[in-house]
Amino acid sequence: MSRRRPPRRALAGLAAALLLGVAGPAALPTTGAVAATADPVPTTGSVAGAFYPVPTTALLGTAARPAVLGAASTTTVGVTGRDGLPPAGVSAVVVNVTLEATSGRAALLALRPQAGPLATGSPLTSVTALPGRPTTTLATVPLDPDGGFSAVASAPARVHVDLVGLYAADDTVVAALGASGGYQPMSAVRVVGPGAGAAAPDSSDASDASDTSDATDAGGAGDGPGGTDATTTPSPQPTVDTGLARPLAGGERRAVALDLGAATAPHVTALLLRVTALVVPSAGTVTLAADPGAGEPTQVAPATGVAASSAAPSPTLTLTAGATASNLAVVPAVVDGDGLLRLVLASTLTDRADVRVDLVGFYDDGGLGPDLRFRSLPVGRVVDTRVGLGASGPLTAATTLTPDTSVVGGDTFALVGTLTTLGARSAAGTAAGQVRAVPSDELGPAAAPAGPAPGGVPVPVGSQQSTPVQPEVGTDGSLALAAGGAGPRMQAVLDVVGSFEAYPEVADPSARGWVDAVPGWQVRALAR
Repeated sequence: MSRRRPPRRALAGLAAALLLGVAGPAALPTTGAVAATADPVPTTGSVAGAFYPVPTTALLGTAARPAVLGAASTTTVGVTGRDGLPPAGVSAVVVNVTLEATSGRAALLALRPQAGPLATGSPLTSVTALPGRPTTTLATVPLDPDGGFSAVASAPARVHVDLVGLYAADDTVVAALGASGGYQPMSAVRVVGPGAGAAAPDSSDASDASDTSDATDAGGAGDGPGGTDATTTPSPQPTVDTGLARPLAGGERRAVALDLGAATAPHVTALLLRVTALVVPSAGTVTLAADPGAGEPTQVAPATGVAASSAAPSPTLTLTAGATASNLAVVPAVVDGDGLLRLVLASTLTDRADVRVDLVGFYDDGGLGPDLRFRSLPVGRVVDTRVGLGASGPLTAATTLTPDTSVVGGDTFALVGTLTTLGARSAAGTAAGQVRAVPSDELGPAAAPAGPAPGGVPVPVGSQQSTPVQPEVGTDGSLALAAGGAGPRMQAVLDVVGSFEAYPEVADPSARGWVDAVPGWQVRALAR
């Protein structure tokens, strides 16, 4: 049977993104959303590869008292069995890492399941901080057989590592955490910043206006996760409060509500968003977090047995004056009485800044039908355009990348890893470019916009930037990096730590856009 990639949950599924008042208690604007009522979460089937968001839990150091690491030092970080976490059955963790170099040279912090010296040029799950420029990065880290990982520092540094989520290896986590589901990618949509409410260009939609299978309500009708058929009426275009587009003021706390539809919102356990700040005028942090204080929530996810942490939400971006940075944020779902998911974007910068927030996907509780489950992989470099691995650089408006087939099989739908972009120095100016990862079969004139697009990663001139990514692959197993803007010539490196595979097997994959289960790792998941 031929493999077929499921359509992503499209912009039409985002019924509204609404700006709420921040000066005091605010009345929630009426959007017509009905009170969310959830279908029962399935209790049968496996949770192998499922995602569990957890309360922010400090694993190494804290924001107030970072851990101090020496040059060439290795620190073992235990995960399983602490703070209410399951004692076993965890394949990988999602952590937010803040790193500050404390000597006159850059510090690289490698996070990996094995200890030992760093090999030059080897693929790593890593964070790099330049002198005087602390940074924060989301990272997915596979665990060793003892349920932990090693943090290896190349130079003196201060660091704190906060746990924000984990992936199940098998069903032994159910006793501690209950049932959960997987990842649901979306067409990226801007919810804060210039162009709020605009979806990322998608040439597959533009090339066939008669195909309405992507224009579905996120509640489930259509040819995708949780859908039932491929024919539906497009949902109304979203309405967005224009206040969302304005710059983020210094010290501002901006409340945001997202409407994913009454059928979807109750099943969302966490949102995945990209937060980007461009050339900020002052130093500080930007934090995107759940907003449980806005009204009386009817649902707060995750509903797990993990002990509540006293740790404040980790900063999403740690910035110095003049910096440009981008990071992913996993935000646990808080659904209010009107079925809206509530977020708050907070700045400690002293001046206003150009901050953009793009919704790129979400995690569910298993109640939306088919989803994508995580498979841990040995850390591997699958693309390096500098040496012709996967593709040759520099990147163009539509550079197709073909990762090694040992990593991307016929049933792989997305990758999990780190994208490092290198912007060459340019005599033409200092404008930053951008890169967007898209499935190769969505390439087209719209794939490389002239300006910053939802989901795009900025590439400043003469700089090296690393950012977490979860790029989808096309039906042929390849993906593309669409370079846009009037910025520098760019090279790219992609290191992966895992992949997302379809779950579960369905009776008629051709009708649902899904495929047979991946042999091996899903065998237990399919046992009935």
